[in-house]
Amino acid sequence: MDATVVMIVLWVLFATSHVGIAASRMRTALIGRFGKLPYLYAYIGLAQVLFAILPIYYATHRFAGPRGPALGELAWVHPILIASIVCGLLLIVGSFSPKQYVSSMPFAALVRQPYGLERITRHPFFVGTALWAGAHALLSTRLIGTVFFSGFVCLGLLGTIHQERKLIREKGPEYERYLRSTSLLPLAAVLAGRQSMEWREQPWMFLMLGGVCTWLLRTRHEHLLGWNGAGFALFFFVATSYLTLEVLRREQQA
Repeated sequence: MDATVVMIVLWVLFATSHVGIAASRMRTALIGRFGKLPYLYAYIGLAQVLFAILPIYYATHRFAGPRGPALGELAWVHPILIASIVCGLLLIVGSFSPKQYVSSMPFAALVRQPYGLERITRHPFFVGTALWAGAHALLSTRLIGTVFFSGFVCLGLLGTIHQERKLIREKGPEYERYLRSTSLLPLAAVLAGRQSMEWREQPWMFLMLGGVCTWLLRTRHEHLLGWNGAGFALFFFVATSYLTLEVLRREQQA
């Protein structure tokens, strides 16, 4: 089977098990049958295993198959895509500031006013991921790379839609007002006059850290898919394990 087709199948499998379960009645049934904590352990564990396969398969087949868009070869497009990657990484790292909600307040008992990066985009992590991955998809010289990175874009956008619908059901009109005062598209609410930047609220230390991470990733770019993608998979495992522990901590405090 063509490597690009296999990559599509792997993404569909991951999305079905991750977003599909979380957005369906199966989630409620599983929590009712086994309890919330066992469900979370199994849900995250399954996601970790399935996701690990994606970068490993991509790393071992990234030069196979048809040619990709390779828009980096266009002199005027290349700096735009690089700027998109940088902005995406800054948003991703900045979203982990202690004063920011991770994934737009899934744990908070009350809906607060937009703060910091939320004034720019209410989903800085998801939008940052979409910017980073979308630019890579267009820069890819092989179609399999375009498919691999496009999967992150689709997952991020589906994640925002699922998260917002769930929070509207849980928090009602108060969260709907929060949505109206913010925007998913970066700076759209600011330009429309519904929101202000408030420079003092921005997580400058984390944004600077994001800049350092961006520079380090650029200098080591050729080695990021080393060990046949196992390093990428290991990073995801460590990151999601940390987030799982954070979920459990906040669940216990709720």
